[in-house]
Amino acid sequence: VQSLLTAANLFDIKSIKDACCRYMEWQMDDANSIGIYCFSDTHDCGELKKIAHKYILDKFSKVFIKILNW
Repeated sequence: VQSLLTAANLFDIKSIKDACCRYMEWQMDDANSIGIYCFSDTHDCGELKKIAHKYILDKFSKVFIKILNW
């Protein structure tokens, strides 16, 4: 999905980019929320970035524990 989103962003295909962002939102969990946040920031996905940021803040202790266990 990340590769598809990158291509959709490059070619300015909003419908595919939005679908990829929704999919990433649905797949977000404690282990990948920071990665999704960084990816969304890099690829100008403002809404996904906000959602990932809120997820990280709301579940900070669980996200932090996942980072420590890597």
